[in-house]
Amino acid sequence: MATKAQQAALTASKYEYNTAKKNTDYSKKVYGTSFKNYRDAVNKGYKPSSKVTSYQNASDKALAAAKAMGDFKYNSNYSDKITGLLDKAENMNFDFNYSLTDDPAYTSYRDQYVHNGQLAAQEAAGNAAAQTGGYGSTASVAASQQAYNESLTQLNNIVPDLYDKAYNRQWNEFTDERDTLQQLASAYQSLDQQEYDQALSTWTNNFNQYITMANEYQSKYEYLDGAERSAYENKLDNLYNMLTTAQKQYNTNQSLQLDALNAYGGMANDMANYDLQAAANAENARHNRATEAAAAAAARSSSGNGGSVSGNNYYVNNNGTDVELPIGLLQSIGMSRTDIGRKNAIERKYKNGEITVEQKKALIKQFNL
Repeated sequence: MATKAQQAALTASKYEYNTAKKNTDYSKKVYGTSFKNYRDAVNKGYKPSSKVTSYQNASDKALAAAKAMGDFKYNSNYSDKITGLLDKAENMNFDFNYSLTDDPAYTSYRDQYVHNGQLAAQEAAGNAAAQTGGYGSTASVAASQQAYNESLTQLNNIVPDLYDKAYNRQWNEFTDERDTLQQLASAYQSLDQQEYDQALSTWTNNFNQYITMANEYQSKYEYLDGAERSAYENKLDNLYNMLTTAQKQYNTNQSLQLDALNAYGGMANDMANYDLQAAANAENARHNRATEAAAAAAARSSSGNGGSVSGNNYYVNNNGTDVELPIGLLQSIGMSRTDIGRKNAIERKYKNGEITVEQKKALIKQFNL
């Protein structure tokens, strides 16, 4: 039986083991939770918040609106008018058309010079008649005709001037009309340019607003997404650090638990060996006592059964033959206190092949069974 000191030490060792086991179980739970948290975070991956997504969507929407505007297009309200006026001015041909008889100036000059010619002819005829005594003559007629012709000659002399004036007048009218067409086209071109500039400015402003809006939302998206992504990565780092710490602690506690178990097991084994040794010693003492008793019993019965002792063996004469029975065998059978017990012990040893049939008979004879 173990001493009180040994039992107290064993109890303390068992307590240390139980404490170590509790620590291991707890650290295993912490490690499992840390592993699950880290695994779930990794599997879930980074997911931007609704705010980040809204910034990205707003930027994409603004870019789509800018793209939908397409290239700048301008539909002129004056293009046809400008083209018509310029074509008309370009296709104008100067066609000088002049008739003296249709020229009021010429008619006026003609009437004037004819009248003057007639007056001159009459005056010339009168002068010629006065020189000839008042009678008409060939000379007076000739003088009258000459005076009339001179007046008509003067009329013909102004015809080129009338022609030039008519030409210049028609040319000026032609150029005035052409210039008017070109000036009107230029005025329409100016209006068209103004509307084009206004349309281009409006288109450019709208396009730039979309691009500016897209850039602003993109900047907000990149900033917030970067911050959230960094926070997610930091969270992963923290979870991983917690996992490695929990794993190390779990491994440490397992090692401590194993050490405590070995210490407890070693101490329990030592106590068991101590108890076994004590039991063995007691059994040896009892065995010795039994041997001594069996030897004494054999000695007492040897005289009646014709047996004899030699060394560690006992010999029984069975039908004229000495059968060797080891004293230890006799001791083993003699430890049974009843005849039935001894008979069963002999039968069991025989069945197990531990004794021969002669030894079986000799034992039955020896113990009067």
